[in-house]
Amino acid sequence: MNRRALCVALRAGVGCVLIGGGWAPVAGAGRIDGAVRDSAGTPIPWVFVDLYDADGLYFDFTATDQNGLYSFANLGTGEFYIHTDTLGAYVEEWYDDVPGAAEAVFFDPLSAGATAVSVAWYQWIVGKDFALSPAASVAGQVLDQGGLPVTNAYVDAYLPDGTRYATGLTDPDGMYHIGGLAAGSYAVRTDTQGGYIDEWQDGTPAYDVPAPAESGVSALTLAAAQDLAGVDFSLAGPGARLGGRVIHAGGEPVAGIYMDLTDPSGQRLEFDRTDDQGVFLLAGLPAGPYYLGTDGLGAYVDIWYEHRVMTDPHDPDGDGADLIALVDYETRTNLVLTLDQGAELSGVVRDEGGAPIAGVIVDAYLDKTWFDFALTDAAGAYRIPSLPDGAYYVKVDTFGDYLDEWYPDAIVLHLDDPALDGASRVVITQGVSVPGLDFALGSGAEMHGSVTETGGAPIADCYVDLYNGAGYRLFYTRTDSNGVYRLGGLPAGVYYLATDSQWRFVDEWYEDQVLLSRSDPAGNMAQPIDIAHRQVLTGIDFALLRGGSISGTVTGPDESPLPYAYVDLFLGTNSFDVAITDSNGVYHLTTLPAGTYYLRTDNAEELVNEWYGDVYIFRAGQPEEDGAAPVVLGPDEDRLGVDLALGWGGDVEGTVRDEFGTPLAGVFVDFFDASGRYYDYALTRDDGTFALEILPPGVWYLGTETFGDYQDEWYDDVPRSWVGNPGTDGASPILLEDGTVLVGIVIELARPLPLAAIAAISRTSTGSAVVEWMGEIDRIYQVERTEDLTVGTWTHAPSGPTEVEQSTKPAAAAGLRQYTDPAPPASHAGYRVLAW
Repeated sequence: MNRRALCVALRAGVGCVLIGGGWAPVAGAGRIDGAVRDSAGTPIPWVFVDLYDADGLYFDFTATDQNGLYSFANLGTGEFYIHTDTLGAYVEEWYDDVPGAAEAVFFDPLSAGATAVSVAWYQWIVGKDFALSPAASVAGQVLDQGGLPVTNAYVDAYLPDGTRYATGLTDPDGMYHIGGLAAGSYAVRTDTQGGYIDEWQDGTPAYDVPAPAESGVSALTLAAAQDLAGVDFSLAGPGARLGGRVIHAGGEPVAGIYMDLTDPSGQRLEFDRTDDQGVFLLAGLPAGPYYLGTDGLGAYVDIWYEHRVMTDPHDPDGDGADLIALVDYETRTNLVLTLDQGAELSGVVRDEGGAPIAGVIVDAYLDKTWFDFALTDAAGAYRIPSLPDGAYYVKVDTFGDYLDEWYPDAIVLHLDDPALDGASRVVITQGVSVPGLDFALGSGAEMHGSVTETGGAPIADCYVDLYNGAGYRLFYTRTDSNGVYRLGGLPAGVYYLATDSQWRFVDEWYEDQVLLSRSDPAGNMAQPIDIAHRQVLTGIDFALLRGGSISGTVTGPDESPLPYAYVDLFLGTNSFDVAITDSNGVYHLTTLPAGTYYLRTDNAEELVNEWYGDVYIFRAGQPEEDGAAPVVLGPDEDRLGVDLALGWGGDVEGTVRDEFGTPLAGVFVDFFDASGRYYDYALTRDDGTFALEILPPGVWYLGTETFGDYQDEWYDDVPRSWVGNPGTDGASPILLEDGTVLVGIVIELARPLPLAAIAAISRTSTGSAVVEWMGEIDRIYQVERTEDLTVGTWTHAPSGPTEVEQSTKPAAAAGLRQYTDPAPPASHAGYRVLAW
């Protein structure tokens, strides 16, 4: 019996008859009437309309007539929710204009946020109408790698965040169809229940847990009413299988244990649950390395295979878990994991007067890592079970009602360092529980205030953070719907208070100091707040500006928009914020305080990044030094059209060889700009070639750096002094134009020439060694030393790079030169002077 035939039978069973294509009540009380039309106002006939009661439970259904009209009668008194079901032809809705097509809310009006329709006795409610948009759909075929259809396989459409939206099922030909999709982005995957290696539509392996966006899946973008066909799959199979049993330490099977499969990074991929015999099976797995762990929901000590205690389910490697390497089509079902119930920590939480405190959190930290928690009951008692052996710290969190403590009586100031707070460790050994971890909590100081806009409107859900002088966040709370906050349970001390509006407003330190750095409140000119023991401070208020904005576009050489390019914002020389361009190359930076800003691009394309104002970047954190154009922003000012246009830049390629034509590998080729500023370097390859790409167009200087192995040069055949720059050395410039590749740069280097003789080597009264020699005009000298003349290996001084002659006599002069080695070797020291 199809659904429409079932409709007739059921409705006949409750006293309704089909008259003129519509339902008419014969008796009873309470009625809802309405119409279902498309977005253009055209009636949609034969649409199912479902009715749910006030608890969100299914109650009844009907169908629209040829005029798109529907009616529910004999309802009695109550609240009802109404939902359409067009079988995928339109985007379903709950009344009133509430999305109802997604799988998670299709049958759940409460989760969907549907509007209830109240019906009183003998009341006739009319006008509960729907205007539905035509739905998009995805269709295709699922085949195995032999070309045969895969039947009765689920094909699911997911939102990028991992929400399963709708499902289809393959027919005997492997064909599927998923309708009812709203316009938007989706990822589609198969779910063959382990029969094959499931995939997303782009061929990425599909696991049950990670969202499509987390798996790097390319989304499908659907327009309204678009029918996208040809989304096909070719599945390999059956894949590897991994299974086994979970048993208690006494050998009995353990049912209901989740078995989680994770990748080497700790990302959870798949899961199964043990049956009554403790058996689990994970099937349809691609070949690869995996970790396997248990989740006993607090009833057992969780472990990794093989028998490694799980302290962090996201860090199997840190827990020392063993990787399981699966090959194609491998079946390994003999794994056995043995669980232990572990020990427990327990105690009672009371106030200073001995009264129990119910409903507070008691946290257990394994060393300094949070491990588990419990809530105190009406008697203030708590127990944290299933704990492995180890050293624990126990902490009470009363949400500011009391002074929180580490066991036994250390005030909580550093969540990540209980030892720094003076907490005592509680050690569990050989599975023996530790009772009697009791707390007696006293009251702390309090701060009260409000967070509003400058016009006085309250700001709800704004974090208010309390910091110490080192920039460590100690406590925090959130404002209520009236913008009011309370920070309680505070120890006496000096604090700094800041807002965190989640980028809705310009955040501030108390009082009225724009928040630039949370790590240095004093350096950010924040006002300290000194609070005494159990003191209550009121009126600690904030009035936040909405802030200004800067927006614009980032384009490439052909004026095409650059999507997903980073735009870095500097307030002076301080990095302040970052934006990413959208698909149209547009960026927005919002909630900005008044000030002078600089913007720069940071893109992954093969383009030259720039400061705003068509200024190339040489010093990434020094916009003023580079000459970047400032953007001056007033209070709450919006600046539009702050655009950046990027060019291709240019490439320089060349070769470094010795005077005999032999290529030199591992030589640094330094690049300096027109003003003599160092920019970047390239390293020669085995064949002596080098290349530096994406250089800003303009004048460049190239110089080698061999650390004394050769006589370094600037291009073209200009000696490079150790301490000189291209300007003082008279280097030859290279002109690079945008979009060009400059090739054929050849630099030939000669070996440095040692001097024939050293005039003298002597020691001073302080133990320094002095090397003297006669220098010639226009020669550059470099001093090297060795600690063993018999070996003859000349190396750099232990304190640093090759020593350079530091005499006061200029290189262009002749005469006696000196070099002083402040820390020569104790014996067997030799020196030589190289010249070029």
